[in-house]
This record gives sequence, structure tokens and C-alpha cells, in this order.
Amino acid sequence: MKDNKILPLILEPDPLLHKKSAVVMEVNSEIIEFSNKLIATMQYHKGLGLAAVQVGVLKKIIAVDITNTGRKGDAPLNLEEGPRILINPEIIEKSNDKKTYTEGCLSFGNIFPEVERHNRIKVKYLDLDGKENLLEVSDNIISSCLQHEIDHTNGIVFLDKLSRIKKEFMMKKYLKWRKNNSDS
Repeated sequence: MKDNKILPLILEPDPLLHKKSAVVMEVNSEIIEFSNKLIATMQYHKGLGLAAVQVGVLKKIIAVDITNTGRKGDAPLNLEEGPRILINPEIIEKSNDKKTYTEGCLSFGNIFPEVERHNRIKVKYLDLDGKENLLEVSDNIISSCLQHEIDHTNGIVFLDKLSRIKKEFMMKKYLKWRKNNSDS
């Protein structure tokens, strides 16, 4: 494996976060090398997930850390645990029932709004071998995480899921945090 350099994060209000990412046409060595850096960056920042757009690359690639987080109310995953890459992830099925999770986002610093997501989803994606896979998750924060990261590939951020008042409140809180934590 090549150098797993940590990539710089793109932070709100960067307009790139609100753009739709392009479909990956071929899984090649460049995509694999980038994907390894995406995983390393996600792990460095202790994230559960990270989309390529969050490091400035407008491609439909997400990294997720499949771990049974043991949060109250979570069902066991029954999946191979560890980080994985999903290329061109697409939700092909979703339940009508929803669940609310407290979400964070590496592009939004220290804010954690409650976001309602579909409880069960089925995701179609390509792996790093270019093979099509299906992943089904429910009753777990990973379901919320996958929806969050797939939203990023479509130019949607988690604050877009909130009411206007909650979104404004969270943005003010985020901008205050960013001002207090800037390097300047």
C-alpha cells in the first residue's frame, strides 16, 4: 500500500460541499490509492464515515467504518467489521419507518444535531475490485452514517435535513465554534 497521507478536510461554508459528485467510471489504481487515503483520513479524524467531496474530490466515493458501536437501541450488524469503501453508492431500498440519531460531520466541526433517517436501507455499490455489492443495514448508526455520506455525494449536507430554524441555530453554533478554533 502506498503512502496513506492524511488529506485536508473541506469545511462549511465551502461551496464544494453543496455540489453533486461525479460517477466513477472505472475502478483503477488512482481510485484505489485515493480510497486508501480517504480511509486513513477518516480514521485520523475518528469519523464513522467520510465522502470524497469532504476532501475536495467530486467523485461518488465514500469510506465508512463498519463497527458495531454498541449504542443503545442499535441492532447487531452481522457484517464484517472494519473500514470499507463504497464507490457509486446508491440507496435502492429504504423503509418507511424512520429513526432519529444524533449526527456529527467532519466538515461541520463541533455540532451534533438530531437527524431523522430511514431505519432500514439497502445500498448498491462497487467495491475496490470493481464488483457490484449490496449492503443492507437497519436499526444501527451505520444506516444513518451511510445515508449521511451518500447525501454528501449528492451535494446534500445534514443541516439540509433540519427545519429552517434548527438549521439556522446549528449554523450559528458551528460558525461560533469555527471562529473560536481558527488558526488565525
